[in-house]
Amino acid sequence: MTGAPLDQGLAIELRWDGERVTSVILRSRRLVGLPRVFEGQAPDRVIAAMPRLFALCGRAHRLAAALALGAEAASPEAVLAVEAERIREWLLQILLVWPTLVDEPPRSDAMRLASRLVQALLTAVESQDVAGARTALTRLEALVAAEVLGEPPAVFAARDADALAEWVSRRGGRAAAVVAAAPPSTTQILPPFLPPLLESEDLPKVVAALDGDAGWNFVARPQLDGRCRRTGVIFAGGGALPVLGRILLARLRRLAVALAERDFHSSAVVSASEGWACVDTARGWLVHRAALEAGRVVRYRILAPTEWNCHPQGVAARLLRGLQADDAARLRRSARWVLTAVDPCITAEVRVCRRSERVEVDADA
Repeated sequence: MTGAPLDQGLAIELRWDGERVTSVILRSRRLVGLPRVFEGQAPDRVIAAMPRLFALCGRAHRLAAALALGAEAASPEAVLAVEAERIREWLLQILLVWPTLVDEPPRSDAMRLASRLVQALLTAVESQDVAGARTALTRLEALVAAEVLGEPPAVFAARDADALAEWVSRRGGRAAAVVAAAPPSTTQILPPFLPPLLESEDLPKVVAALDGDAGWNFVARPQLDGRCRRTGVIFAGGGALPVLGRILLARLRRLAVALAERDFHSSAVVSASEGWACVDTARGWLVHRAALEAGRVVRYRILAPTEWNCHPQGVAARLLRGLQADDAARLRRSARWVLTAVDPCITAEVRVCRRSERVEVDADA
């Protein structure tokens, strides 16, 4: 069983009056119907296919599939593997993408070392080498302290809102300059300006919607009680920082907490029950829903975090509508900031449209 990764990107059109974005048209090219290929398959084949089909968060997909299909429990090793995957995905963005937002080169050497350390952690976990896992985690902490935060992750994780603002203002670590440079937005961070968080008590409704006759429509454009939700997009302190800066700051804090909590009490498994599972990934909550008959999959649906966060009424669209710029190049840069902050692993074609003229300003934001 082979195929392309699920992530096929977005097409975004920003309608702009020369000063601010007046409306956003967001269309998804993502292959949300891809899980149909699992129908008729045995559970073990579906589980084994997950890391091959999904280039992003492959271990999270595998764990969600195993739980949804009732093939195995969430072992400490499987959870730690997902946590390691999340750390790698966060570092990929922080070290390779964030510097480019402020016109600096990617930190490729640091990322190569981080990748080696994450792989060493995964190898130690799979072989139940406790000492090896601790060594890899210790070295990862040291790398993040030196290359990202400028202090031990445990110290950063313990900062309150005022202390986070102080860290940014004094450029406490190399990532602080990126957070401080986030462009402003008129979008406010409280309802009704942004969608509410997807909560664990919402999950039974999500599962019911996935099972319905319009299940595939729900996957493509999920809503609960007529409203979109957001997942993975949280806000930290930071004083008067723009919304985008507060999102980036929150991602740094999640990374610091993950490294500081050596036994990973914040389990990757959000919830699981018969036929479904929800796993926390670098981008937010991932839901798998499966139905079996006679030992074969008869229905399989996956709701990825991107479908919430990049929904036409989702957090990305609302933040894009809050952008202001007096030229297309500045608007292009600000749109890239939004996409990096909200769903860092998604690709997007962004176009700016002013009056009747359409100008492509960024082909792969």
